[in-house]
Amino acid sequence: MNNLGNKKTMAKNIKRLMYENNMKAKDVYTAIDVPQATFSNWINAVTYPRIDKIERMAKLFGVSKAELVEENYISLSGLNLEDIKEVKRFIDFLKAKK
Repeated sequence: MNNLGNKKTMAKNIKRLMYENNMKAKDVYTAIDVPQATFSNWINAVTYPRIDKIERMAKLFGVSKAELVEENYISLSGLNLEDIKEVKRFIDFLKAKK
């Protein structure tokens, strides 16, 4: 199943990237110059951003457009936000040991 263009996938990816970059919604919608309501619709999987906004977000987060629009196939499926936070803490722990 191809999830390219799936609103739910986009919403999950935006939320994940906000978490990973320690950003709040206001940080993102202000930086990419969209109204708060528009951004809220994206992260709640109501609407899907236009390609120019996807490009702006990708640049802001320092990722490819694909990382925003496609399902993450690194098998994070089944993990909730708390699980992902725990994985991130473990990765940070490992990085600190270097």
